[in-house]
Amino acid sequence: PIGSRLVTVEWGRMQQQVFPVAIRLEAHDRDGLLRDVAQLVAEDHVNMTSESAITHPDRTAIIKATLEIGDLRTLSRIMNRLERIKGVQAVSRDMS
Repeated sequence: PIGSRLVTVEWGRMQQQVFPVAIRLEAHDRDGLLRDVAQLVAEDHVNMTSESAITHPDRTAIIKATLEIGDLRTLSRIMNRLERIKGVQAVSRDMS
């Protein structure tokens, strides 16, 4: 009979393709700043593959990070949320 030789199959979940995106945060340095940045990124289920932070004598901090981003909507959402962290003055793509 027709259909008697059909086999049910399930395909594995396709993993979303991600791209490395470098970002730069300028902020007033404070205890817990880097933790807050890392926590926010992790809460959004985004992988942070690198991070560096420099604090200048005037207590301004520059944080550079590379995030694995799947789409522009996710990048925009994370950047907007990072801007709301206490002490953060600017968030941008790092083109350097």
